[in-house]
Amino acid sequence: MRAHLYSLAELSDRDVGAWRKLAASALEPNPFCEPEFLRPAAARLGGRRVELLVAEDDRGWAACLPVHRPASWRRVPVRALVAWRHPYCYLGTPLVAADRPAAALDALVRHGVRARQVGALALEWVDDHGAVMSCLRSVLQQRGLRIANFEQFDRAALVRRAEPTYLEQTLAGHRRRELQRLGRGLEREAGGPVEVRDRSADATAVEDFIRLEESGWKGRERTALASNQSHAQFFRDLCSSFREAGRLQLYELSAGGRTVAFKCNLLAGSVVFCFKIAFNEEYARFSPGVQLEVAMAGLFHERTELTSMDSCAEPGNQMINRLWPDRRTITSVLVTADRPLGRAANYGVSTAAAVRRRVRSV
Repeated sequence: MRAHLYSLAELSDRDVGAWRKLAASALEPNPFCEPEFLRPAAARLGGRRVELLVAEDDRGWAACLPVHRPASWRRVPVRALVAWRHPYCYLGTPLVAADRPAAALDALVRHGVRARQVGALALEWVDDHGAVMSCLRSVLQQRGLRIANFEQFDRAALVRRAEPTYLEQTLAGHRRRELQRLGRGLEREAGGPVEVRDRSADATAVEDFIRLEESGWKGRERTALASNQSHAQFFRDLCSSFREAGRLQLYELSAGGRTVAFKCNLLAGSVVFCFKIAFNEEYARFSPGVQLEVAMAGLFHERTELTSMDSCAEPGNQMINRLWPDRRTITSVLVTADRPLGRAANYGVSTAAAVRRRVRSV
């Protein structure tokens, strides 16, 4: 098993095919590390210096991770290969072959801690309880490498149940009745029934989503996709790629023929990754976003091949935290060699993390 750094521009069609093959059979699915997502992100979001750290053997690609080389990591003066995570990337778990994960991760880590001008590998927003992180910890222990945890948080998720009882423990009876009452009010206000439409195959739905998001508070605060043409084009490109692969979900909540909410999800393996949501503020008093999220739980359960949904939400998102009962633990770590520079980097990150925790608790 060997590891190399590739620039995205030098990848051949054969390389991209190997990348897709790895993504399709990865130990943990992660659409944010796939070519359909990463290439438009690098092209549109300022990722010109992003490289792809790849482990491969005679059977093909066994692991890959997009990385860059900042002067510091998390404001700590550490020279490291750092997993590239932009504002639209909600998971940084490397793609790792399910049939040889230990060898693949060993190659990635060895290259990271021995790369010229760097001596560490920083992983951003990895599933702390996932199979990749479990295997990585075992590899690090065998290699005598150090790991420093910088941050950890939980975010909302849904895990498949035998029966569609996902919201029963979070939505009390009176709250369910309140949502039903709001749904009837929405129907009266809009002049027609509330329904969820699957517009995943409709290319015009992407533009409808962009316009709806811009019409609300994100447009006023200049954080909507339409506020930055590069960001808007990135969204169009990735939706087109995932639609062609049959892995895009675009659900519209409408009433009386009017769009009141939109949800964009990405599919990877058996997992749904919630990417973006928007709602029509004209109907805000009827909680259209919550109405669509409740419907999403039912739609998820109908697809029996799906095992979980990752909200990809901020840990402080009270709406989704109160709605979805399960949690996914996300962590960011620094891997270093057990030598003077590595120990110094490890100590610096551990100290910075402790200070960060104290500041947040205050």
